[in-house]
Amino acid sequence: MKTENKPTPKPSRGRALRSLGFLAQSPLRPFSLSDVRGGASLVSGLYELLKRRGGVRDGVRLSDGRIDVVATAAAYGVTPQAVEIFLAQQQNAAYWRTVAGIGLSLCLLGAWLYVALFWSWNRQLLVTALEFLPFWTALAMFVLEAARENWIYRERRTGSVRAFITSADTLWPQRSAS
Repeated sequence: MKTENKPTPKPSRGRALRSLGFLAQSPLRPFSLSDVRGGASLVSGLYELLKRRGGVRDGVRLSDGRIDVVATAAAYGVTPQAVEIFLAQQQNAAYWRTVAGIGLSLCLLGAWLYVALFWSWNRQLLVTALEFLPFWTALAMFVLEAARENWIYRERRTGSVRAFITSADTLWPQRSAS
């Protein structure tokens, strides 16, 4: 039995450009106005859901911006000591999330510095380094939020990131004493 070996046709430059033409046409085309409106309505709907929750945050009862241990214990039918243990566990979990985020940040910074100091820079490496900045920003926001949660459970009160930064005795997270 004889098989024919037909040469595969080479892709033409024009065909490749046509297939990628949608990228060159308009930067706004992949993100139409209806997509943006749909995303905005989703975000506003989620915001309304969060606004309606009232004096509850993750099942913890609040009174005047402070965590009300007795009311939370009564709502769940447990002792206040059980709520204190739960809050201490949450504080420790937030501590370890913060430490893990900081550790990952330091490892990535070390790798980035190694590349910056010992590799020869070209356009592709510069673009890759710039593309990494949003990831670092998101990682920094994760670390800041985990540290704020640790502060919330430590101080037994709620607060925004601004309140955390201005009123916290230290921005470094602390483990629970119990």
